[in-house]
Amino acid sequence: MLKLYLFILTQLFLSFKVEACPSPSAIVYTLDANSFYNDAHHSLIDPELKKKHDDAVKPLENFIRSIAKMSDKYIQDPVKNLSEGHCANAWILSWAKQNAMLGEMKTNQSYSERKWMLAGIGLVYGKTRAIIKPDENLIIESWLKKLADLTMVHSDQYKGTRNNHYYWEGLAVGVVGAITKDSKYLSWSKQVFSNAMDKIQKDGSLIEEMNRGKRAIHYQAFATAPLVVMSSILDLQSDKLKELVRFTYLAISHPETIEKRLGVKQDALTPSNLGWLLVYLRRNPDAEISNFLKTKSSLYTSKLGGNLNLVNPLENISSTKVTK
Repeated sequence: MLKLYLFILTQLFLSFKVEACPSPSAIVYTLDANSFYNDAHHSLIDPELKKKHDDAVKPLENFIRSIAKMSDKYIQDPVKNLSEGHCANAWILSWAKQNAMLGEMKTNQSYSERKWMLAGIGLVYGKTRAIIKPDENLIIESWLKKLADLTMVHSDQYKGTRNNHYYWEGLAVGVVGAITKDSKYLSWSKQVFSNAMDKIQKDGSLIEEMNRGKRAIHYQAFATAPLVVMSSILDLQSDKLKELVRFTYLAISHPETIEKRLGVKQDALTPSNLGWLLVYLRRNPDAEISNFLKTKSSLYTSKLGGNLNLVNPLENISSTKVTK
């Protein structure tokens, strides 16, 4: 009788575990995403184009947000929320087995969406990979490498200005390098970081991002974010990076200075544009920036793996290495 009772309890427990992890969302193989700006500075958003874009990338956004939330719960309490970590891995494994995002990217915007997804998925996986089976680990890492290879090919063929897109490519590839310990990806990412440091002006600004009209501060922050996370993952320090972060922080906290400089009122930033500062502070303590962030809530960025209050295992918390 006791054995029967224990069997029933076991089955109920297993049933609960299955229900706790919903089926992974359908994969995206090819992508046709459009840009949604209608001016030369890429600063004015066209509502109709924005809706079309959002509809195209909705499956990607739903996927990354779901696995990011699962991984956040796991990191917060790995014992209590072990099932959340396994669920995140199951979703990533499902997409890896089906070769998600390895099909045709029909527009430049589509390539951008894929690199952002690669960065986000890689950072999520960095939080949960310790609990996955070795054979499943190989499947996922093989898939991530394929995406990184395609990212590098597209980036190296791109003849446009090296701006925030290049830096996000560097982060995406660098995350794969950190996960797989493959020097090919680590070296390529470090080259992107070095290139970015050379582009930083004496005042800490980035010319390409300052030339974005009313969204200059937004893009200055958007370009700085992957560089800060790269510096942690690659275990690098740079005085140029500190200048970049200082300028960007001052632009965020005192937008009137940029508005006076550019003669254009700036769009307000959401908390999702600020979370990378937490990654920076873990390696570069700064009381002023820390106090500023205390007034902000929901420092969450799916492209960076979720809740940035939580330390990602891929991060190097402190470092004495210095690059140019």
